[in-house]
Amino acid sequence: MNIYSKKSAAGLLGLARRAGMVEQGVSSTRKALRQNRANLVLIAEDGSKIQREKIDNILKHKNVP
Repeated sequence: MNIYSKKSAAGLLGLARRAGMVEQGVSSTRKALRQNRANLVLIAEDGSKIQREKIDNILKHKNVP
């Protein structure tokens, strides 16, 4: 991904966040997944392996990318 694509992606995420369409953190993300409010989940590369596995299990069950 080039620098312009990264800036565009970050800008779009910022807009979505200001619109209240972004959940941050494991607890909020898991809650959104359980309530079928998540359409896409982005996980930081430096996140906890255990927390990532918890999210991955829900993602597989809910069929969310």
